[in-house]
Amino acid sequence: MVNPLAGALLTARYRLIEPIGSGNSGVVWDARDETLDIPVAIRELRFPNGATEEQRTALLQEARLEPRYTGRLTHPNIVAVHDVVEEHDRLWIVLQRVTGRSLAADVAADGPWEPARAARLGIQLVEALIAAHQAGIVHGAIKPSNVLVPEFSGALLTDFPAVAPSADGTLAAIGTAGGTAGYSAPERLTTGTGGPAADLYSLGATLYFAVEGTAPGGSGTTRHRGPLAPVIDGLLSRDPGHRPSLANTREQLSNVLGMISAETPRTKSQRVKVARPAPPRRSRRRLVWVIVAAVVALGLAGAAFAQVRAPHSAASAPTPAAGTPSAAPSPSAPDTTAPQQPVSLVVSGRTTNVITLVWTPAIDDVAVTGYRVQRNGVQVGATPTADYADTGLAVKTAYTYTVIAVDAAGNASVPSAAVAGTTLAVPDTAKPTPPTRVRVTGRSTTSIVLNWTAATDDIGVARYQVRRDGSQVGNVTGTRFTDNGLAPGTTHTYSVRAVDAAGNVSDPSAQVTSATLTAPDTAAPSVPGALRATDRTTTTIKLAWNGSVDNVGVTGYWVYRNGARLLAVDTGAYTDTGLAPGTTYAYQVRASDGAGNLSAPASLSVATIEPQVTGVTTAVSIGGVPNCTATVSATVSVSAGPVTVSLQTVINGETSTSSVSFGAGGAQSRTVTVGTGVGTADGTAQVSSTAPNTVGSSKSWNGPSACQAGFTVGSASASAGDCGSPTISGSVRVTALNNGSAQQFTVQMRVDGSSVAEKTVTIDPNSSDVVGLTSPDPFGNGSYSVTFVVTGGGDSHGTGDVPVSIEC
Repeated sequence: MVNPLAGALLTARYRLIEPIGSGNSGVVWDARDETLDIPVAIRELRFPNGATEEQRTALLQEARLEPRYTGRLTHPNIVAVHDVVEEHDRLWIVLQRVTGRSLAADVAADGPWEPARAARLGIQLVEALIAAHQAGIVHGAIKPSNVLVPEFSGALLTDFPAVAPSADGTLAAIGTAGGTAGYSAPERLTTGTGGPAADLYSLGATLYFAVEGTAPGGSGTTRHRGPLAPVIDGLLSRDPGHRPSLANTREQLSNVLGMISAETPRTKSQRVKVARPAPPRRSRRRLVWVIVAAVVALGLAGAAFAQVRAPHSAASAPTPAAGTPSAAPSPSAPDTTAPQQPVSLVVSGRTTNVITLVWTPAIDDVAVTGYRVQRNGVQVGATPTADYADTGLAVKTAYTYTVIAVDAAGNASVPSAAVAGTTLAVPDTAKPTPPTRVRVTGRSTTSIVLNWTAATDDIGVARYQVRRDGSQVGNVTGTRFTDNGLAPGTTHTYSVRAVDAAGNVSDPSAQVTSATLTAPDTAAPSVPGALRATDRTTTTIKLAWNGSVDNVGVTGYWVYRNGARLLAVDTGAYTDTGLAPGTTYAYQVRASDGAGNLSAPASLSVATIEPQVTGVTTAVSIGGVPNCTATVSATVSVSAGPVTVSLQTVINGETSTSSVSFGAGGAQSRTVTVGTGVGTADGTAQVSSTAPNTVGSSKSWNGPSACQAGFTVGSASASAGDCGSPTISGSVRVTALNNGSAQQFTVQMRVDGSSVAEKTVTIDPNSSDVVGLTSPDPFGNGSYSVTFVVTGGGDSHGTGDVPVSIEC
């Protein structure tokens, strides 16, 4: 039966298409935002059967409260809440719509994940929790069914419960007492309460499920955790004070990825073909899930989100239970969309016979299943991951590589941009220098943080091996390592070795010895000192501060702009780029220690430079006959860019506006044409900047004679005729100027001041004519003075005297 609300338009913006899922407390709709022209999911709130008016009011208040707080969480790993509207006497929550399925459904369909994949998932969830906790929001219900794994983007955390502000400013979950067994922290199960540390426990339990396929404490084995075991064990500590911070957890997971990558080099025998998908296991049928990323419960009873088949499936299809996969048919239309082009292909390592490549993973509308690697235009291998080692090459030989992304349907992307690499002439046998300044920068009851100064190598350092008490415990690419899972109050000795791409290992660094704390470190570092701006441009601000001190050790600094966290830095300096000119920004810097304690903030407000116009020089150039156009230009100078200067131009009383833009940089100038005027007469132009400040100049001009209207009279000539009946003849050149059309001129020849002959001629603009005249009557012997007078267009010009003598 068709839902009567299908096709309804909410608040003149959101079009309901059809119901695609339901839970105990509402219906999830396939919908479209007609203002932005994007698909969305809309949650229609339902009240439990038999709810009293008082209960309905309370539930509405809680439902309104959740989006108010969680809607401010903008993060790529958190499902976005777009809008909340009330219409048709009910509440509607507009949310991001995601294609994919839950972690619970994925593991149920395909089995547990490899540790590397689970580590990447963990890093994404940590980033989401950092954003939530900094906003004062505790999730309180992290579990596999609330983690979405879209097919071509990062993981998404959903189902933030309804929250309310507590006395300390954080947001406590409403109605989540007890939580979910196996995934809720012990303190939440026993007391119904739990702070940020409770989310860490749930994160550990979720990662445990990802690699083991069951919740912690179940009957399954624990043999699949591998290098993730210390991380998961630390997160699952029953004592909240013994759990690592989010920052430490992120670092541990990054270290696990580095260790796995370093210890599993790819050989040719390990390459995989990607022309067609691998055979299914567990009778898996490929599903295209539309996970409506809606908080169906919204803090109430019901499913965490709805998993349904592809859009526009039959409305009568049964609604699957939360977190349980339901079979769906393969997409009706074949996938014909090719993946995007792989980018950022680089040579990451070289030996005499091996070149190693890495690149940024490509994106596909369904999923990228692998990559074809081409050497000198010919495919030489394939890989499911965004890296490849090409082996068996010739010594000291140059090669060119491209990479093509492929999806499960066999669609191939265009090749990446080519990259060149040359194998080494001789084997690299030179080992790196030992790392220096190995030091302890943080300690907790279960962890020790190390930092060191980078080693050097003739080819390049690839990674570092960290040894604790003589045994290797870490493999990292950076110069920082957190050793977790230690016992409180225990002493350990560390050394670090550098390794290059050829596998040469340096001598060990100097050893450093340190002990874990006997009690949790709850003392925050001191406030960073003397926060200041050391340089400013129109788009950048450079900050510096004096280092903080801590009872254990400062591990880094968090920088915030206008309340939003930017990133962590190790030193007392940071350059903020991409800012708007002439804008004031509020900065805070907080020191962090190894236990995740943050200092009180050091604060500073500072503005970028406001670009100014320093000069406007007006110039005029006049084109030649017949157009005689006056072209007005302006040379605009500014103190810095980027800036757009607004100009006002007045030419002979006519006003026009224009603008000129400058790119980022220091002082600069540009010359631009700002208008034209009539050059046949005298005129004036004035050009002024109206923004960001006012500067101007003017320029006057005189119209060249060739461009003015009228005429000119050239030289004249005259002579006497033959004796017998002598007459006087003469001629004069008349030139018409820029008159616009042909004009008549009257030419008189005068002898001793008296007119003796006259002729009228028509001359085109910018043309000339030689006009000849002869006296009709003869003259006697004597000396005469001959002149010519030309009249036309209301003006008259004459010539000088021409003497003529007659002697017959």
